[in-house]
Amino acid sequence: MVATVAFGMGIDKPDIRFVIHYDMPKNLETYSQETGRAGRDGKRSDCILFFSRGDLVKLESLIAKDGDDAQNSVARKKLRQIAEFCEN
Repeated sequence: MVATVAFGMGIDKPDIRFVIHYDMPKNLETYSQETGRAGRDGKRSDCILFFSRGDLVKLESLIAKDGDDAQNSVARKKLRQIAEFCEN
């Protein structure tokens, strides 16, 4: 089975073996939730994350479009956290 994130969030199967992110998630909470879909049956599973600095630029521009300064500040902090995670 192959699923997009939009479809994948509804998957409730224990035998998911691979979760592949083709770009950087918006934050660590999202990444954790999505990778938590793999290996629920206790067997080996792999999570692969591909990202580029372009992902960061794209997400920063989406945050900048929102007019709420307080919410943007939180979103930028979360974005920095996931960027540091990806770079490690």
